[in-house]
Amino acid sequence: IDWYAEEGRRAYGRIIPGRQKGVRQIVTGLRVVDRRWLRMAVERWSLRRVQRVVSVSRSVDDFAATALQVPAAKRIVIPNGIDPSGFRDAVPADLSACGIPSGAPTLVAIGRLHEQKGFDWLIEQLPAILRQLPDHHLAIVGAGPERGALESRIQGLGLTGRVHLVGWQADVPSILRRSVGLLCTSRWEGMPNVVLEAMAAGLPILATRVEGVVELLGDEAERQSIACGDSAGFQAKLLTWTLDQRVALELGRANAERARTEFSITAMIDRYEALYQSLKCQSLP
Repeated sequence: IDWYAEEGRRAYGRIIPGRQKGVRQIVTGLRVVDRRWLRMAVERWSLRRVQRVVSVSRSVDDFAATALQVPAAKRIVIPNGIDPSGFRDAVPADLSACGIPSGAPTLVAIGRLHEQKGFDWLIEQLPAILRQLPDHHLAIVGAGPERGALESRIQGLGLTGRVHLVGWQADVPSILRRSVGLLCTSRWEGMPNVVLEAMAAGLPILATRVEGVVELLGDEAERQSIACGDSAGFQAKLLTWTLDQRVALELGRANAERARTEFSITAMIDRYEALYQSLKCQSLP
């Protein structure tokens, strides 16, 4: 946050007072809802000095309006976009080097090993779930400051050999194609790209109902999302599609179609182009 504030001061000092290098408008983006007071204070200060604030979801836009006090005239929502072909056509990864037997049904969770992503809560749910899924494994993909604590909790719950911290991985599409479903247990988000990527890969999903998730999942959000902390709901909804391949395929197909039709990268680019064109001839106030 200190770096963020300092870079903001430098940027605005260079650009605004002198109108240097032909800069006439500043457009910035909000990609996550972060309610830490210092972060919000910095964002309120900086967003007063821009001409447009692009939010990746309506939930983030609501946060910008209420918590960050950004006026309606400055706000616009442009959802993330994706090229589904890179996920649909990926070759499934070989995870045997990570301790996951070839062919074993594998759930995946992807993100920084950080409080935000809720992996600590996820691991606490697994003993009861994995007892009912004796062949399943979970791969947690990512690096971060909580790795040591998560490793200790996995060992303490007797999940070693079933839950695997596989570290940062470059080829996420291949890992998704190797998986039977995505688990996203974030405590806060904006519009989680990993959910959109899993949709493009044709996977069923179970996600906490944080910012952007319901907008991504659409009509299938009820079957694929829970409130944060809802352990009973998490277990029930996960077992619904892990124990019934028909339901898993149905959800995966619906997710893939929605990613293709509602969140194309072309549509995202078109919306940004329209925004920049609308600002082209305007002057700074």
